[in-house]
Amino acid sequence: MSIHENPRLLVTGANGNLGRATVKNLLLAGATNVVAGSRNTDLISDLASAGANTTTLDFHNPGSLSASFRGIDRALIISLDARQGSPEERVRSQLSAVEAAAAAKVRRIVYTSMHKPEPGALLAVAATHYQTEQAIEQSGIPFSILRVNSYADNVFYWLPPVLASGRWVTAAGNGRTAYIDRLDVARVAAAALTGADELGCLNISGPEALSASDLVSLVKEVFDMSVDLIHVTDEERESGLIAAGVPSPIAKNLAALDATIRDGAFDTANDTVLRLTGTPPRTFAEFLRANRGALLNAAKR
Repeated sequence: MSIHENPRLLVTGANGNLGRATVKNLLLAGATNVVAGSRNTDLISDLASAGANTTTLDFHNPGSLSASFRGIDRALIISLDARQGSPEERVRSQLSAVEAAAAAKVRRIVYTSMHKPEPGALLAVAATHYQTEQAIEQSGIPFSILRVNSYADNVFYWLPPVLASGRWVTAAGNGRTAYIDRLDVARVAAAALTGADELGCLNISGPEALSASDLVSLVKEVFDMSVDLIHVTDEERESGLIAAGVPSPIAKNLAALDATIRDGAFDTANDTVLRLTGTPPRTFAEFLRANRGALLNAAKR
């Protein structure tokens, strides 16, 4: 990775896993003009010690956005977590960040989106990404939109119950997902910020796409455990989750996720990480092996 013109680089959400890793990658690459933004700068004091500047940046506070974007050349806007407020609130906050970037005459925006967020997508979060993408495109600012596949560390949400019960109920059929390690996404984000050119819309995926059957085989290999794979319909998936105590909106979204996988939206393995960073991404099998102990412990809770 090379640093061009020593631009002033802003990373929002720097206390999050992706933001923190991106800042560290920028500093390791030799960037000397990095600004880490967080609602609470006390939580990113380690990044300041490592050489980053810090700024108080709150998506819900337009004043802090204006101050944080002032003087910035290139900004990584990390999309808000789906658990942070309603979809409408997240859209408003993300659009406020884009507006602040435009007002500050930022020269490049990098934004973390999702695969195929266009109208018609089944997942509720897709609309928030698509509206933000449209605002960035309409701002006139050169951009790199990183359409990220499913994060590998999402496995901590769904695999521990599977390990505990020995059963995996899915409506995803034979659909495949090219899981991507968040640390690899951070390396791509750093490259997108510091590279010579903007990248437009770019799919960020792992090196191989895996079906539920593939994952059952991986579980057997990594955990020496057999899992019964149970295929159900979308309606059975949603109702089963609700019967298990999952709130209805979450159950509906999880069923929609399975349907999205089944429809092939995440079956997009590619070499983008390798091309942009020079280093191949970690495979999902490698991720499972590295986190085997933590996943087994989570299954016991």
